[in-house]
Amino acid sequence: MGPYAAQSSSPAQKGQNSKPKPPGLPMLTVANAWRLLCRRTGGRISRTTFYRWINSGRVGVVRVGFRLLIPLPWVEDLIQKCLDGERI
Repeated sequence: MGPYAAQSSSPAQKGQNSKPKPPGLPMLTVANAWRLLCRRTGGRISRTTFYRWINSGRVGVVRVGFRLLIPLPWVEDLIQKCLDGERI
């Protein structure tokens, strides 16, 4: 067997330029989450109200660097609450 016979594909041996695995949950930007919410609920939530919900903690966000991201399951739960008529 030569030196190149057994090659491993572990991340440690790939080097610095290897891409990390994508996160487990799909994430949406705040603007995209608001657009999806408006589309699925009939467009009755203003952008200002949505940002107010984020600032008050009613809608959870994940901060990644400077970006605010919202996991898609959280947006789906919010949409369901709006469709059921619950107060957010």
